[in-house]
Amino acid sequence: MYNVERYIQECLNSVFIQSFQAVELVVIDDGSSDESVSNCLALMDLGHEFILLGQRQSGPNAARNLALRCITGEYVLFMDADDRLSPDALDLLYKEICRNPDSDVTSFGYTFFDDETGRTRAGACPSRRHLINEDIFVEALTGRDFGGVCWNKCYRYSFLLRNNITFIPDKIHGRDLIFSRSAAFHAKEWRSFNVVIYESRFRSGSFSRNFGELNIRSAIDVANKHIEFFRDGSLRRSVLPQLNYAI
Repeated sequence: MYNVERYIQECLNSVFIQSFQAVELVVIDDGSSDESVSNCLALMDLGHEFILLGQRQSGPNAARNLALRCITGEYVLFMDADDRLSPDALDLLYKEICRNPDSDVTSFGYTFFDDETGRTRAGACPSRRHLINEDIFVEALTGRDFGGVCWNKCYRYSFLLRNNITFIPDKIHGRDLIFSRSAAFHAKEWRSFNVVIYESRFRSGSFSRNFGELNIRSAIDVANKHIEFFRDGSLRRSVLPQLNYAI
């Protein structure tokens, strides 16, 4: 959460109204200078229970890592602080996980809605699929159903811990792509289900919509990190063409 006073209550309320309530909600404030924290405290005053932690302005990657050190649940789902869950999202996700308890990562569908009009602009919904071992990494590199963002997936927490999968703790854009593909690199089982449960807010002025020099430099750095993270002896030569394609 960083300077999202207009959106944070809508984001959190989308979690509070879920029919599935066995949730540990952790909010990381990244040094907001607006009323974001006050708006969170107002929800606490209304009786809503969640964990609110703060850090010096360090960016979303460090914030997500802090959350990963604090949680106690069995599964992890990330949210951006201006987004929202669809109604019954967690109940649908819980039932899917119960049907397939061996999956390390579960992907799901999402939409983008316009910040000004509220209308849906675009979206992506994967087909129902099941992959194992290295085929998961190939899908993450070349396919569409796995997805590059961190918030269209549910991760088994013990899987993340066992493989030391965290975000690179800098402020460079695109680290969720490295995080997601690291999960794909290590996962033994992955499933996707064809239901849209996440709604991402499209804001024209956000960094991800700005294709200036800083964004381009970030993209180059992300490509270099693919070489650093994945081009090692544990990767079969047959997968190198897909990795080069993704880079």
